[in-house]
Amino acid sequence: MMKSGESIPQKRGIFIKHMLFTFAFIGSMLNGVSAQVTSVQYLIEYNDISSLYDCKIVIESGSAITYPQRIQFNTQYTVLVPAEADCILSEFHNPLEDNQFYTGTQPLVWKEQAHVLSPDVQPENDFYAFIPDFNLIASYDNLYTGDTVTLFSLQINVDPCENGVRPFQNNIDLYNDGWITGAGDYSNGFTLGGIAQIYSGNLESSYGVINYLDPIELCIGSTSSIFPVSNGIWQSDHPEIIQVDEQTGTLTALSDGITHITFTDHQTGCISEFEATVFSEVETQFQDENTICIGHFTTVSPPGTWISNDPTIATIDIQGNVQGHAEGNTLLIYTDSQTGCISSPLQIQVVPQNDPNCVVGTTEIEPTQIKIYPNPAEHTIYIDSEKSIESISIYTLDFHLMKYKQITGNEKNTLLSVENMFPGAYLLKIQTGEIVNYKRIFITK
Repeated sequence: MMKSGESIPQKRGIFIKHMLFTFAFIGSMLNGVSAQVTSVQYLIEYNDISSLYDCKIVIESGSAITYPQRIQFNTQYTVLVPAEADCILSEFHNPLEDNQFYTGTQPLVWKEQAHVLSPDVQPENDFYAFIPDFNLIASYDNLYTGDTVTLFSLQINVDPCENGVRPFQNNIDLYNDGWITGAGDYSNGFTLGGIAQIYSGNLESSYGVINYLDPIELCIGSTSSIFPVSNGIWQSDHPEIIQVDEQTGTLTALSDGITHITFTDHQTGCISEFEATVFSEVETQFQDENTICIGHFTTVSPPGTWISNDPTIATIDIQGNVQGHAEGNTLLIYTDSQTGCISSPLQIQVVPQNDPNCVVGTTEIEPTQIKIYPNPAEHTIYIDSEKSIESISIYTLDFHLMKYKQITGNEKNTLLSVENMFPGAYLLKIQTGEIVNYKRIFITK
């Protein structure tokens, strides 16, 4: 069901008051003075002293310092409240009548222009449109960018922590498939010192509950910062899962599990809450030895996304097969594809075949003898292999692919142009059958 507010009957002398307003407008236009405030936004904030909702404007840009610039012109200020909530005009603040010389004391009266209760297109809200009721010309004191001015206050029987009161959003509220409903035009608009429309949108009140769209997900050992960082206290229901810095809102994930994080606002007492999940760390381990010979293999688990910190020493594939390429130590790091969490690294040691610590591993595959020249290279790199080459790739040291060449046939000798590459160190990957060989190369210019 939809009900609209009724217009106020005409009163005696209404013609005179509109004439005064019209003369003010004509005078300002004849003087060649246009409004200098170019943009305002609407803001509704709960006043915990008066227990009223203050309807405000915020000067987004420009200023008004002359009398014609400060005069209030036609305006509509529409407020949304939860359905069935009472909404009553209670106090008037600005602009001031007879304020040409900054001596006005009587606030302009605002009146309800119309209302619609629980419309079909948006039944969860009631809508109230307010406009100025001009008896005398009303104007503001000087206005500057960043100023916040209270126009009027409303008595609304809504818990301020519920975020249920806000300004109307033009082109969003009361629209269905792009067309406004039959309730009338409740669009916000503001003019000052002239007829130019300077309303630009709404600001969100800092009062009430913080609305997080999604729960937070963390990995054990990770940290995260959440807003706000002041004017309240953060707490965790289970500090053994997530530890929270009460003042800054910094979260530290300590163990896997689910907890609720709350923020209590010092000023309002409003409590915000959201869910936080800490994922367990995937256990990684060597299935075989963690020391292998050059050219031999070992295996780690689980299979998945692995990277080697230094692929010139050892490489690893998605099955968890590790191959040694050169003497040294490197770290193998696993990333859980479902959670994005990174495991604690495993260290692999690669030793020469004549080293007493050499362990053949699960699969013994003789390394391919490969010759690369020149190295450093300026224009072209030549590769000679004892086995057929299937492909050649060049990577940056952080493993970003720069060049790739597919080899057809049974070629054991090939070349690769590095003409257009930046100078520096790179990784050259040579695929020969089931063996992957990595060599460090240098490009100069």
